[in-house]
Amino acid sequence: MKPVNERWDSFSEKEENNIHVQKRLMNALDKLDTLLDGSLVIHCIYDEDRDENNYHRQGLACDCHVNGWHPLDMFFFVERQYLFTGIGLYGPDVWHNPGLHIDLRDRPGRWAFKKRDQDERVMVALDKRYISYLLNLLP
Repeated sequence: MKPVNERWDSFSEKEENNIHVQKRLMNALDKLDTLLDGSLVIHCIYDEDRDENNYHRQGLACDCHVNGWHPLDMFFFVERQYLFTGIGLYGPDVWHNPGLHIDLRDRPGRWAFKKRDQDERVMVALDKRYISYLLNLLP
């Protein structure tokens, strides 16, 4: 996959079709991708099918992972960079590739998502209990 900074052309082309990704999100993702030597894998940035208050819909959020990284390692690495105010953790029970939701919300937020049943996931505290749960799911 191409590094993030070489992928922005595809987003700017879509802008003509009313898809908007905020420039400050693109800049933060570029910085993160540079720190990761171009290994950031993006799942979703803009999603017009979400609620209008959703950060993806506002062009301020990204779902992503880094190949070969444990999601907890990625979480703590991203948190130490101070590039994003919202950081959510998705384990393998929720996503095929465990990773993060990162965004540029106004107030800091940290959370995790856990599968409740076959079709539903629930937001949970990113605490010792969830970390133990996640460590049991991943090698």
